[in-house]
Amino acid sequence: MLDVRGSKKYWIRKSLRSISLFIAALLCISILTFVMIYMTPGDPVANYMHAAGIPDSATAAAAIRAQMGLDKPFYVQYFSWLDNVLHGNLGTSYLIKQPVLTIIGKAFFNTFQLGMLSLAMLTVISLILSLWSVKRPNGIADIIIQGFSLVAVSFPNFFLGYLLIIFFAAKLSWFPVSGISQPLAIVLPSITLMMPHLGQTTLFFRKCFLEHLEEPHATNAMLRGVKYRFIMSNHLLRNASAAIVTITSMNVLFLVTGSIIVEDIFSWPGLGSMFVHAVQNGDTPLIQGSILLFGVMAITVNSLTQLLVTWIDPKQRHQNRGEL
Repeated sequence: MLDVRGSKKYWIRKSLRSISLFIAALLCISILTFVMIYMTPGDPVANYMHAAGIPDSATAAAAIRAQMGLDKPFYVQYFSWLDNVLHGNLGTSYLIKQPVLTIIGKAFFNTFQLGMLSLAMLTVISLILSLWSVKRPNGIADIIIQGFSLVAVSFPNFFLGYLLIIFFAAKLSWFPVSGISQPLAIVLPSITLMMPHLGQTTLFFRKCFLEHLEEPHATNAMLRGVKYRFIMSNHLLRNASAAIVTITSMNVLFLVTGSIIVEDIFSWPGLGSMFVHAVQNGDTPLIQGSILLFGVMAITVNSLTQLLVTWIDPKQRHQNRGEL
């Protein structure tokens, strides 16, 4: 009989431990972010004066440095910046003259749309291909799918992006070349962003499904003549759910934070293109905000994944009970 009281205590301890580690990780991310920007070559004051069109002079530079608090010791600058961050103030962009939080919010929404569509296509297609592949291991379909997966992994996404533009946008005029003004403009960048991960994810799922097919319960089901669709739903997908969640969470980070090249090719105004533009122009507040966001996203996704996998997989839950 399930010990409900013990289960509640376990989840309380698990949640408290996860929250503590999450806060500690956020603190480390904030320190690393500030140190990276502090140690980066270049003068933030000079970048600000250039972006604002202020003539270069020692008097103006000294006044701006004092106004921005850059004349204070390192630790004072960090705690001042951290206090602003905790109050939702990431500063103002040197170039765009808008709050960094507002700029990042708009760019994140565009990248989120692109990433989630790519993730949906990636997950569905890779599951279909991998389940089809393991139906008859080393058969014709399996060999073709493995070959396609290896090609997809090796295919540079920038080359694929230009091919899709030339064929589907320029010649056939099925999709827009770039921008976000039309609904179909998201299709080509989503395919370009998804394709390199499709081969890797398909091969990972195939390996995972093959391992579960070799387990006694799946083997006995096949020997009894159970149809493959029932084996697929009752054995493969259910038993591999933890692995599917784990690889999907990794794909979330790859697709959202790894879209710099794709967004540049298709002129998609997301986080990637925004970050590149900020680095090129030395926009320090925007660079800091972007790096901080990427770190927070990574920690959040990993923490949620660990909790979800622990909830899905009873074996891991029982193993973790002794550690808490």
